[in-house]
Amino acid sequence: MSIQLSEEVERNLVNLAYQRGMSVDDYLQDLLARETTLGQTATFTHDDQATAFLAWADSFPDTPSLASEAKPEVGTDRSMLYPDRW
Repeated sequence: MSIQLSEEVERNLVNLAYQRGMSVDDYLQDLLARETTLGQTATFTHDDQATAFLAWADSFPDTPSLASEAKPEVGTDRSMLYPDRW
């Protein structure tokens, strides 16, 4: 199967695939697989749902935690988080 895409749509597909760390082919396969199963009822077990959630959560980049002086139990106020604004 082949389709003709405008340059803008093709550029957007390449960007979306890149953001997800996928090739355009893999991204389109995944997208089409999800879109073509929308009307079907899926039977996911609790384990399937938990696995999918954990995979989704792991897809986000790690971010550093707040410094110890910015933790609420130490008595933080907003001026400690944004010293250049107060």
